[in-house]
Amino acid sequence: MEAALLIGDINSAGLMIEAEARYRQKNGKIKVMSPSLLHRATSHFIVTVHRFARLTNDKEWLGENWGNEIKLELVK
Repeated sequence: MEAALLIGDINSAGLMIEAEARYRQKNGKIKVMSPSLLHRATSHFIVTVHRFARLTNDKEWLGENWGNEIKLELVK
């Protein structure tokens, strides 16, 4: 995602986040390996979404996709 954003490919970076979000369970954890849970996947996803929002300054996207789960006023 970082590489895509560095060259200005915001669309591909967003698609990467959407692809990873498909593995999100009802409890919010990201489960990419079964049957075990890869614990770093969830924290990596949170950092990735945060970086995307900060680098693009796209609060609208953040609110539409994650507004129920984060406090938007923390993103400046």
